[in-house]
Amino acid sequence: MFRLSDFFYKEIFGVHDIKQSDGVHQERVQNFFVVPLNTEQLFLFGVLLALDSFLYVFTYMPLRILFACGWTTVLGYVDMSRVYHAIRGQAMIKLYVLFTMIEIFDRLFSSFGQDVLDSLYYTAKYHPRRVTRMFLDFSVAIVYVVLHSLLLFAQVVTMNVAVNSSNTSLLTLLISNNFAELKSSVFKKFEEQNLFQISCSDIVERFKLLTIIGLILLQSSTGDVAWGTAMVWVAEMLIDWIKHAFITKFNQIPPTMYSKFITILCRDLTGWKSENTILDHTHHVSKRLGLMSLPLACVVLRMLSKALADAPIELTSPSGILITVVFFMCLAAFKALLSLVLMIYAYKSGRLDDTRPKSPRSARHLESIHRYKF
Repeated sequence: MFRLSDFFYKEIFGVHDIKQSDGVHQERVQNFFVVPLNTEQLFLFGVLLALDSFLYVFTYMPLRILFACGWTTVLGYVDMSRVYHAIRGQAMIKLYVLFTMIEIFDRLFSSFGQDVLDSLYYTAKYHPRRVTRMFLDFSVAIVYVVLHSLLLFAQVVTMNVAVNSSNTSLLTLLISNNFAELKSSVFKKFEEQNLFQISCSDIVERFKLLTIIGLILLQSSTGDVAWGTAMVWVAEMLIDWIKHAFITKFNQIPPTMYSKFITILCRDLTGWKSENTILDHTHHVSKRLGLMSLPLACVVLRMLSKALADAPIELTSPSGILITVVFFMCLAAFKALLSLVLMIYAYKSGRLDDTRPKSPRSARHLESIHRYKF
């Protein structure tokens, strides 16, 4: 029977047919706000792993130190001030396009560089007497590291121009580039494997951005630069939070999946049941994340040499040599301490225990996934 009072009651107050099974929406909202915390835990552990692999170049691998120092001589012929003013004199939209192109080619170089260096390491380990093959692999590796180092050098200078520019529009454009990444990532279908690759990419991007910010602050001491770099860093964090929160929401991926990602990185760190590593655990971790340490090390050495050139202490003097030796020993000690802390965490967290209960979405099927492997 139709009643006019019931009609107006439903129109005014509405009828909410809420079932008990609709509680899943509360879980989705809760997961949306939990994802940023889980991503930061993964990113913090991943950045520390990247730092551990990066410091390996300067401490425990003398051959890589020679490579980095040798290939840095090519960057020594590049006049940083001239490149800085050449980039600064360009139009704002050109700099935005340049920065976008650098990011794209950086990923392409990283993907190709893994195969180049793996080929060199494989030849040096299993076929050291094949001189011709060794020479070809070494030559290709030199060309790759030089080109990738120049690309990263241009990225540092471009970011330095944006941060030091009096026109904040350029910095705003560079920050808005992160929103373009958000648009291209959120509205796509993602599986756990794709989310793991994106997480590895974000870890390397965080580490590179942290390194670039450190180099920029090393070159300048003004407060405006610190404010600009802080804006870039905060924008990067916010975009990562939003991106991962909506990816997990749209694809119904639980936040606990990030814990499984940390488990995979812990197993890479400790060499857990892994016998296909050409070199050490840092090689396996770098390959998993897609981090190319040698080109970045060349850029860091180039920037440090530029900063030390203006230092009041001559490095060739006895006091300068003593300071260099002490600094190297402190760096090696910090690298050893960092590796030890990461190893202790991997073992104490129980992530290497086979007796742990397996979930339907186990981390085992993700262990063969690398950043540049589809």
